[in-house]
Amino acid sequence: MKTNRYGLLRKKFRQLVDFTAWLQKRQFAKDTVRIECNYTSHYLEWLEQEHLQENEASYNDLLGYIDRCTSEGDSKGFINRKLSAIRKYYSYLQYTGKAV
Repeated sequence: MKTNRYGLLRKKFRQLVDFTAWLQKRQFAKDTVRIECNYTSHYLEWLEQEHLQENEASYNDLLGYIDRCTSEGDSKGFINRKLSAIRKYYSYLQYTGKAV
């Protein structure tokens, strides 16, 4: 069921369209691009619920996101995969000048 939820979130966050293109340009595999966008959409949803902008999020906010993932029952490995996607997303934001 999470896959369907992620798909809905990807449609909600329009900025993921450009992020997807950025990942594809870097020749990530099709499934990797999909998964990275799914994980990033989950993070963006959390930011929205916390009333934070992606360029405002601090280290402590990220720890709060990790706590949320833990409370949802995500394993350490799964959380690390989500964090890897978030790192790529912030690399994309830096590349485009949308984040420092």
